[in-house]
Parts: sequence; structure tokens; C-alpha cells
Amino acid sequence: MGEGIAQDEQILFSLTTTRKGYILEYVCTLFLILLPLFASIKGYAIPVNIVYLLIGLGTLILIYTEIARIYTRYTVTNKKLVIVRGLLRQDKKNVYFHPLAFVPDINVEQNMLQRLFNVGTISVKSSDVSSFEIRDIDSPHEIAQEIERLIDEERRSGAQKK
Repeated sequence: MGEGIAQDEQILFSLTTTRKGYILEYVCTLFLILLPLFASIKGYAIPVNIVYLLIGLGTLILIYTEIARIYTRYTVTNKKLVIVRGLLRQDKKNVYFHPLAFVPDINVEQNMLQRLFNVGTISVKSSDVSSFEIRDIDSPHEIAQEIERLIDEERRSGAQKK
């Protein structure tokens, strides 16, 4: 089974942050890398050190963005949500649906650009330590509805056990 998933759990879906969530970083990278090319086409002489600096900075931003994107994973099982972040130092958080049965607040946060690309962040705020965020994912409204369904399912099964 997956990392930290018990045998009686079923993985419903796994998510990673989407490239669309990092559109600003990609545009800045493209600008930094293409700036020397456009300057030379217009006839401006840019010192070679500056060209290397711009291309290197653009490449570093691209590498950092990809590492941040790839090494943030969300796994939703029938019992919990597992959030794993990091490459060298990993942070792992298990959020069980049972304590979330009393969650007062599930929100989808999107700015104008994110709405255009159907990307967003789901934030679940609770009065206890069960608060978390699922950042920069595709179709955040559908994922939020699925989380709400799982919480309601846990709430109903908890009520039946009493």
C-alpha cells in the first residue's frame, strides 16, 4: 500500500499541485530567459555576465517551482487525507475524517487568474488542530465537494454506531 496507508483503507484519489497554479512563476522564468534574446534582436548589447545571470536565475526559478510542485502530494482515502510536503525534509500530516465530522468551514479560494484556469486552494478551518489547506489543485470545487461527502459519510457512520 501507499506510504502511511493502513490495509483497511482504500485510496480514493491522489493529487499534486498543478502547473497552472504556478503560472506567474513560469511567466517570470520565460521573461528572464527570453529577455536577452529580445534585447539582441532589438540591437541592444547586454554583457555576457548579465545574460548568464538572467538565464541562470530563470533556470533556478523553474527548478524550484517544479520541485515545490512535484513534492507536494495529497492522498485521499476513505478514512483520512494524507498531506506530504518536501524533498529532503518531509512533512507529513494525516487528517482523519472522524474529527472533521464537526468541521464548520470548508472554503475554496481562487483569485481571478485561478478561476480562469480552474485552479484553487481548499482550506478547511476547524476549531481544533484539524485545519489544513490543499493548495493549487485542478478543479478545487469538485475536490471540496468530495471531501464534504466523505466527512458527511463519516458523520452518518458515527451517528449509526451510537
